[in-house]
Amino acid sequence: MPTSSSLADSWDSNKVWRQHWHKTASPVTTGSGFWLDLSMAAGTPKFNPYVGDALAYTPLVGAGNNGINAGLGGDSYITRYNLGGGGVGSGIWPASALLLDYCGFYPLVDMDSTDPQTFDNTNFSSRYTSGTRLMVVTTIPQTAAAPTQVVLNYVASNGVAATVSFWINATLTAGCLNSFSSATGAGSGFAAPFVPLGVGTLDVRQLTSVQVLNSSGGFCAFVLVRPVLEAVAYDTITPYELEFPRNRVPPLVPSGAYLNHIVCPITNGTVSNITRGHIVFARD
Repeated sequence: MPTSSSLADSWDSNKVWRQHWHKTASPVTTGSGFWLDLSMAAGTPKFNPYVGDALAYTPLVGAGNNGINAGLGGDSYITRYNLGGGGVGSGIWPASALLLDYCGFYPLVDMDSTDPQTFDNTNFSSRYTSGTRLMVVTTIPQTAAAPTQVVLNYVASNGVAATVSFWINATLTAGCLNSFSSATGAGSGFAAPFVPLGVGTLDVRQLTSVQVLNSSGGFCAFVLVRPVLEAVAYDTITPYELEFPRNRVPPLVPSGAYLNHIVCPITNGTVSNITRGHIVFARD
């Protein structure tokens, strides 16, 4: 863990990088309590389409305009974090936001098929020796009369194989994260940012298979992510800013991290608009 003195030395030796990000639009949620994926929003960094071979793990590596660029090469720490709206009276703010390292994804899970679908982990890689957390991204606009129940099999970082059942509520908007522990929760419009985990596991290392129990149409992707930090923007005008280590312990950003946000707007039926901010990284 870096100290205040070592981070000050980073500034003295010019081992710092300031990266601005600016999204010109955002996915639109269908109700309050839904999370959305800013990696699927237009702007800088560029739109992430979750393209890959069906069901095959596809690693994500941050560089250039792929994810929020940490810029320094090698591992670094966040020393300043700024998040805000576009200064207009609409958009996704106020909201809670999670900065994530997107490690990789399993694309084109067929939501029409009720047969078991086996994931291909041939190209699996991870920036972390421990596991990651899991979220669900709906990558193609779709409609469904009712929430779709799925059964997911995975292996945790402790080697335990687990099975979990949950619901995905298909929506009209690509980029919404719709994971519910019950069909009742899906109907009321309150989604969790991550897929619920099974007994005896605290994280996910690899997915092994999935089965959709009732056909809804369209496709979705399962994305392995690592939470980096959490922030709250209280309105569209005032930016939210953190300084490290003054406010919190400086978060580690490993080499190759693919950084972006998921956001949970407080208001119902958000309007697509500008979101922006900047992050300052330092090498210890």
